[in-house]
Amino acid sequence: MAYKVFLDKEVINKLDQIDKYCINHYNNYSFGKRLFCQIERVCSTIQYKPRLYPEIRPYHHKIVLAGLGYKLYYIVDDYNKMIVVYRLMKFTERY
Repeated sequence: MAYKVFLDKEVINKLDQIDKYCINHYNNYSFGKRLFCQIERVCSTIQYKPRLYPEIRPYHHKIVLAGLGYKLYYIVDDYNKMIVVYRLMKFTERY
């Protein structure tokens, strides 16, 4: 049975900020789209295999988007069969 995957408001806001920054400063429309497509691909993967990526503490997992320079963090709720992606960070940022 597939889990439901949700993006936290913080992740959505961060995606908006990244997209606006790339467009306003670099006229780069493709980076935001590539990042969103990669996140969408990862979400479709983890809905069927929630424990595919390394666990950093109980129920919390980390995904490295190496080609884009970002990390995603998500939590698995087995009881409600849902996954919440709660943080999107650059490689240089600390958690």
